[in-house]
Amino acid sequence: MQTVGNAVKAHTCVVLFMACCIAETHSKKAMDCRGVKLCGVLAVESGFGSTNYKHPDPVVHGLWPQVPPYGNSQCIAPKESTATREKHYCYKSAGSRQVWFQNHEWTKHGICAGARNDDHFFDQVCDLSDEPLALMERVRDEKTGPCRKQALESDQEKCFLKIISEVEKRFPVYSVDQYNDQIMLSACAGPDGIWKIASPSNFQKRCGTGSAAPVPSPTGTVKPSRPTGTVKPSRLDSSLFGKSSSRPSSEPAVKSDVCYPMHSGPSCHHDSDCTHLSGCVRCARTRKCTDVLLTLQLVEEEPASILATLVSFNDSSAAGRVSLLLLGIVVMSIASLAAFRLHLCSRRVNAEEVQVDFCQTPEAEGLE
Repeated sequence: MQTVGNAVKAHTCVVLFMACCIAETHSKKAMDCRGVKLCGVLAVESGFGSTNYKHPDPVVHGLWPQVPPYGNSQCIAPKESTATREKHYCYKSAGSRQVWFQNHEWTKHGICAGARNDDHFFDQVCDLSDEPLALMERVRDEKTGPCRKQALESDQEKCFLKIISEVEKRFPVYSVDQYNDQIMLSACAGPDGIWKIASPSNFQKRCGTGSAAPVPSPTGTVKPSRPTGTVKPSRLDSSLFGKSSSRPSSEPAVKSDVCYPMHSGPSCHHDSDCTHLSGCVRCARTRKCTDVLLTLQLVEEEPASILATLVSFNDSSAAGRVSLLLLGIVVMSIASLAAFRLHLCSRRVNAEEVQVDFCQTPEAEGLE
C-alpha cells in the first residue's frame, strides 16, 4: 500500500510540474502587434474552472484587443454609434444572463476592436471560436487517455493539459490562464476590420500594416437599433486582459458619439440622449454621457428583485432616504432608552415592596 501511495504522489507531482511548465511557457506578457494596428487574444474556456468558469462544455469568453498596458494595440472605435443588442449563438450558455454578459464584453472590449458595430463584433467572436471549441470538446469527450476521468480536480488538470497540447498543434496559443483553465489564442485585424487567428510572427502577413478602419455597412443592410435597456457591466467577470482604453501616440480619431471607459462621452441633458449611443448608459451630472451606471441593481432579462430595488441609489431620492434613515435611528434610540428606564423603575418598586433585614437572627425552632 505504501508503494502504491508513493506512486500516486509521484504521478501527482509530475502533473503539477507539467502544469507549472506550461503556465510558465504561456505566461502573460505585453503583446506586440508588430506593426499591425489591431491585435489581441481570443479567450476560450475549457469549462474546468470554478464558479463562472465551470461549464459542461468548452465555451468562448471573448475577443480582447490588447491595448496598453496589455499590449500596443490601438483602440479603434466602431463606425456605427448605435447598438443592435442581437443575441449570438456562441453565448447561449449564459442563459438569462446572455444580454448582460454580451453588453459587458462589448463595452469593455468590443468598442476598441474596430468592428462595424456590436453585431459585427460578436459575429466574428462566434466564427473565430467555432473550430477551437470543437477541438476542445472532442478532446474533453474522449473515452480513453487523460480525459477519460474528470470527476476529481487532478483528473481535470490532466485533461486540461491534454487540451492545451492538442490546441497548440492547430492554433497559436499565446497564453494560458491556469487559474480559470482558459486558453488565449493570438489574433489580429487588418484594414477591413476583420479579425483572424494568427501567431504574432504572422501578424504582418495575415493582417497587413494599413489603417484598420472598420468596413462601412453595405447600403440597405444596416440593422435597425433595438435597445433593450441599460445593462450593467458584470462585477463577476475576472477578465485578465484589455482593461485599459489608453492609446499610443498615433491613436486614431475618436468618434464623438460613443462612450469609452474612463472618458467623457457626448453632451446630453437627459438619459434618453445617451441610451441609444454605443457604450452609453445615462447622462451624468457633468451633462456628458457615460458608461458608468448609478444603480447597484444587477439588470438582467428577468424583472428586478425587490431587494435590488431597495438598495438602488437614485439622485432624486437619495437625500430623502438618508433623512428617513437618520430619523429611524433617532426614534429607535429614544424607544430603547425609554424601555431601559422603565425596566429600572420596575426593579426599584419590587425592591421597596420586599424589605429583607439580613441582620435579623432567625429564631431556632424546637430549641428552648
